[in-house]
Amino acid sequence: MITVLDVAREIGMKPSSQEAWEIGAAVRDAYEKAVGSLPIKALRQKTNGEGSHCFAVYPEEFRPMIEAAIHRLCADRDAQIDLFRKPPTQPQEETPCDRRSE
Repeated sequence: MITVLDVAREIGMKPSSQEAWEIGAAVRDAYEKAVGSLPIKALRQKTNGEGSHCFAVYPEEFRPMIEAAIHRLCADRDAQIDLFRKPPTQPQEETPCDRRSE
């Protein structure tokens, strides 16, 4: 069984709390639509290492759905216009999620 945070870390993304919540909600909704019930929860170590927390866990076959939700969030975030940021002087070759892992 895997969690959204497991998959995010494996592809090199360190989501903020807000991003993790948004991705988790999207994956939960997609899972419920596909399966007809909410995902089960399992007690796992907290990200900061202090204590534990119930996380939704998904079967391995849902990994592509989780990865797609992560990439959608990254693309949506990067599509937002930042009026105060200067445009890059050189083309960016990184993917949206690569920039989040810094």
